[in-house]
Amino acid sequence: MPDIYEKTDPSVRFEADGVKAAAFSAVTAQPAPRKLGDWKGFVRIASDFDEWPDDLAEAFGMRGEARR
Repeated sequence: MPDIYEKTDPSVRFEADGVKAAAFSAVTAQPAPRKLGDWKGFVRIASDFDEWPDDLAEAFGMRGEARR
């Protein structure tokens, strides 16, 4: 089994006439280590990212009549 997987118990084993026929066990993939800067040049955050349109801000009580 590749080393990127980790075997975890419980496992299920099947036998037919005393002969092992199959075995199943849970495996979980190990996440690859993250390297900072992998997305550099692929993602751009707009300068108005944190600004809400007036209608939504008012609907959520962030400004305008709904805030009063």
